[in-house]
Amino acid sequence: MIIRTSMCSMTLFIYCLLSLLVIPQILFAQESSIYNHLAYVNMNKALNSVRDGKYARKRLERELREKEKSITKFQAELDAMKVSMSEKRHSLSSNNLHSMEKKYRSRFLELQQMISAYRQEIKMREKSLTQTIFNRLKKIIARIAADKKIDLVLDVSREVILFSAKGHDITDQVIKEYNRTY
Repeated sequence: MIIRTSMCSMTLFIYCLLSLLVIPQILFAQESSIYNHLAYVNMNKALNSVRDGKYARKRLERELREKEKSITKFQAELDAMKVSMSEKRHSLSSNNLHSMEKKYRSRFLELQQMISAYRQEIKMREKSLTQTIFNRLKKIIARIAADKKIDLVLDVSREVILFSAKGHDITDQVIKEYNRTY
């Protein structure tokens, strides 16, 4: 029993010693190649800079302006209702005043729901317009990474990367390649 325990301890000691000798060599040998195989891209910049992205952004802005016009019109109607209520407050019976206030609250709630629905609609529209562009950008990135023998491309627009050398940013190349391809 004592022999077995000491044998296991000796084996463990040898593995630990080998690990201490071999692992640093592996890490230092790969250190220079690790940096050659990493790159980053700013997907937000790429998405907003390619032709399709610019077109999608203009289209979304146009749709947003149309929605803002209808909200502004609705808000103006509500403001007119409020002014009318204030002016007629003393001349209306309490039932009529209560009825006007109820109608105003109902219209105000309708406006809030409209704004919420428009926000959701714009968000979904943005997602649908940009998803195709995003997928195309990923294909371009994969092609560039394969050509340059890059193993890992990180998205710097997600604010995860704290530092990277300028030479490893492939964003501009991705934008040029996208515009040339699509």
